[in-house]
Amino acid sequence: MKQASLTQIRNDKNLFRALVEDLKNGQIAAMPTDTLFGLAADSQNVSGTSKIFDVKGREETKPLILFISHPDQLADLGITPLPELLPLLKRHWPGAFTAIFSLPTRHPLTAFSHPTIGIRIPAHEELLQFLREYPGFLLPTSANVSGQPPLNPPDIISAGFGEALDWLITADQQPSGNPSTVVDFSCNPPQVLRQGAVRMGFPLL
Repeated sequence: MKQASLTQIRNDKNLFRALVEDLKNGQIAAMPTDTLFGLAADSQNVSGTSKIFDVKGREETKPLILFISHPDQLADLGITPLPELLPLLKRHWPGAFTAIFSLPTRHPLTAFSHPTIGIRIPAHEELLQFLREYPGFLLPTSANVSGQPPLNPPDIISAGFGEALDWLITADQQPSGNPSTVVDFSCNPPQVLRQGAVRMGFPLL
């Protein structure tokens, strides 16, 4: 297992390239977010996403989410939110707010095969800077065995996953421990699937 901080990765071009190459080749990384530590794989490598399902014991019918660094990237995925949704996204992104959208048949996420996808912009500046520089997208999920509480801090994560984990990444900003709120905008009316750190009232839009 390789270990580094987000600051080290961003300041060392060789370290950054090594992490990117490993993720592109199907390895996985544990990394901090604003909410929980997550396990992440490259969105174009099926081996990487499959490895996450394996180490978590997670059913592949439960999709991973997607991290983006700016709302404009929704267009890169072929997603056009309803105009009335834009103020809500602007209010809660970056933040602990996961929005589920219908995903077009043609999209660049070759390691993602579900018709809908949850998308979030994390309120974690070091991670956001990394996401801006990363050549592609990351598919993360919470760092835990499926059905068990999320693991935290890094030494517990390392002990919990052992050599199944390829990278353990740390940061100065620690996760809050509160999961994101999840709202499904692929249905009408939208449905709150999980009340997390962001409290949602009604009507949503």
